[in-house]
Amino acid sequence: MMNWDQVRGLVAKGHTVGSHTMTHPNMAYVDEHELYREFTESKRRLEEVLNSPIIHFSYPCPALSPHWVEHTVKVSREVGYQTAVTSNLGLAKKGDNLLCLRRTVPTKEVEGLDWSLECTFAGRST
Repeated sequence: MMNWDQVRGLVAKGHTVGSHTMTHPNMAYVDEHELYREFTESKRRLEEVLNSPIIHFSYPCPALSPHWVEHTVKVSREVGYQTAVTSNLGLAKKGDNLLCLRRTVPTKEVEGLDWSLECTFAGRST
């Protein structure tokens, strides 16, 4: 976890900050009101604190699948996100829907990132 000063420090160093919901739910299974609240409140809070637009979103990775559906993609667009990464493993490719991009598994060590990328490019799961 990071405090606001640490987040501001990342932004000052050129890092991109995106939203990730308020309570980390599985977005495919929340009701309509909760879906909008999770998307908009996390975005609004970050914009308020960082004083800059938040246009990127990262879906939480819950145990239950799916964690996103076409309706969540539609709502993410409506509330102003331009990109969103899912927890679906793989490479993002030209022409992919920018609001449901695949990604590699995040790691804490460079070696872990190397392994994730090797697995992704080889087409196998990590």
